[in-house]
Amino acid sequence: MTAVSERASWMSTLAQSQQSDLEQLWHSTKIEASYQMVRQPEIGLAQVRARMGGSGREFNMGDARSLALSSN
Repeated sequence: MTAVSERASWMSTLAQSQQSDLEQLWHSTKIEASYQMVRQPEIGLAQVRARMGGSGREFNMGDARSLALSSN
């Protein structure tokens, strides 16, 4: 198993887990996580561009909502 596939497997496990189970396991480690809010999330629009058949000329497909998150 490569590092990428191993990470993907763990991320899949976490994504499919119940939040209550994760919280219980986290609290059992007795690790205090410290964090500082750097900035609030930003919501906006992004122009989506595409190509016909993946190799044709570019065109504007439309707008998509985006959410920008920041972490240290």
